[in-house]
Formats: sequence, structure tokens, C-alpha cells
Amino acid sequence: MQFLLYPELTGALFIVKIVFIVISVVLAGGILLLYSKASWAKYKYYENYTEFFAYRPFGVRKEFKKWIGVIKKLETGKEAECKMAVIEADDLLKEVLQKMNYKGDFLDDVLAQIDKKVLPSIDQVLKAHEMRNDIVHNPGRNLTPDQARNIIRVYQKALSELEMF
Repeated sequence: MQFLLYPELTGALFIVKIVFIVISVVLAGGILLLYSKASWAKYKYYENYTEFFAYRPFGVRKEFKKWIGVIKKLETGKEAECKMAVIEADDLLKEVLQKMNYKGDFLDDVLAQIDKKVLPSIDQVLKAHEMRNDIVHNPGRNLTPDQARNIIRVYQKALSELEMF
């Protein structure tokens, strides 16, 4: 063990230490990079931490921005914009339910799977969805801003029950 104390060897060991430290840092950085790119890591950790610190489900920010767009359209008071607001609110509810793993191409199919325990206002939502279908399939149908506000309130209540807000 006495040979480790020679000055020539001590300098060489210092260089070896530096090389191994650099290699360790590079490998640790690579692990962190790969970990951040892995989808399972996002699901397992990132989403949970985000939900915990934001006090709302992961991914709600995007839906909330869409909801703000719905409200802005409704506030214009124009009939065409109110119709679009109702259609977009209906689509938003469908997207939220599909993210909750309810399957279906149309909101009717998704709502058929839902129990009143999950969505207590489901009857009102079905009526609002019928109004939305009437708006889409009958372009000449009149929709007053007050009717649109009432329909949007139903969707807002449903989204609140699903804890989107």
C-alpha cells in the first residue's frame, strides 16, 4: 500500500478520479434525460406531483382554456357565437369524459355508460345535448343568448361535478 503515496502515482490517480467523476456526471445526466422522455415516468410521477400541487386533475389547464373560449363566445350575444359556444361546451364535456376512460365516438355513447353517482346532473346534460344536436342538425333553429346561457350552465355544472373546475 505504500506505493499509493508516490507523487507520480498520486497525480495519475487524481486524473483517474476526475475522469470517473466526469463519466458519472454524464451518465447521471443521460439517465435523467431518458427518464424525463419516458411516458411511463410522466404517468407515474409527474402527473401525480402536478395534481397534488395544483389541487386539480392533470391536464385541466388545456380544458380550462377551452372553457374560457366558450364563455367568451357566449358573452358576445351573437346567435352564431352562442351556437358555437354550446357546440364547443358539448365537445369539451365529451373530451373530459373520454379522458376519464369512458369510451364512445359520440357524447350519447359516453353518457350511456355514466351513472348518476358519477354525474348527478346527467338528465340535464342529456337535455342540453339534445338541444345541441338540434342546433347542429337544424341550422335554421333560433337560439337566444338566454337559452344558450342556460345550456352552458348545465355543461358548467356537469364539468364541476366531474371536478374540472
